[in-house]
Amino acid sequence: MGAFSLIQILVAVLATLAGTTVLASLGFGIGMVATPFLLLVLDPQTAVVMLNAVSVPITAMLVWQTRHHLRFRETLPIALLGLGGALLGAYVLSSS
Repeated sequence: MGAFSLIQILVAVLATLAGTTVLASLGFGIGMVATPFLLLVLDPQTAVVMLNAVSVPITAMLVWQTRHHLRFRETLPIALLGLGGALLGAYVLSSS
């Protein structure tokens, strides 16, 4: 995909803002909120990559802020499986 138009940028910014607000307040939901709007103006691969690029630093910030309340020993297997699932999903998306 080439350069983005002004309407694509505005929709992407507003959808990402709404999605990250939900993610920061609930801990999940960026994809459920932002994806429908992003798919109106972007192709699916661009929307997925953009949301992942935004959600990773936001989630890292949330983990950093709540690190004193987390039990890392119990959550490490879940996080590793989530990382594997993300890599597998990226592969499936790129090959489809």
